[in-house]
Amino acid sequence: MSTIKPIETVYNGYRFRSRLEARWAVFFDTLGVKYEYEKEGFSLTLPSCGEVFWYLPDFWLPNLETWIEIKGQTPTMDEVKKCHLLARTVCKPCFLINGSPWLTDYNLWVIDPDREDIDFRKRGADMWPENLFVICLSCQGLGTLGGGCEFHPPRRCRNDNVFSATDHPRLIAAYTAARQARFERGG
Repeated sequence: MSTIKPIETVYNGYRFRSRLEARWAVFFDTLGVKYEYEKEGFSLTLPSCGEVFWYLPDFWLPNLETWIEIKGQTPTMDEVKKCHLLARTVCKPCFLINGSPWLTDYNLWVIDPDREDIDFRKRGADMWPENLFVICLSCQGLGTLGGGCEFHPPRRCRNDNVFSATDHPRLIAAYTAARQARFERGG
């Protein structure tokens, strides 16, 4: 059985493990969102069996105080549970995103450290646009309605913030830049 390996990609001084991760970096860069790639690894323990494993989340968004994990395929329940364990261990939200940065091409798991359950948001007929990426109209920062924005972090977001629709022109420009990005060969 052959395994298809992602193409490592150099972009913005980072060596991303996949083009998909690099495309999300282009998305964040186009919006002016600060990020750190593979900032820190964690030793986590599964509560059910005591198994210890290493976990290295893909992105840390300091102004959103949020970890981001990117997957090309629909994540397994084990991958979702590991993100949930990370969020609860470090007391910070973790977004698990699968798919490419385009308005309708990704699903998002919003994993809040204060919740026991996992909140799955996906595109389509049963779409949850209130928790996908939006622009905060009071500060123009990237955010999610359910979790605040860059300058009004999670759990401290002002209640009177007004958020754009998920198709704000700045978001469309960022999705377009990410989708159209070309990277060097053999990076």
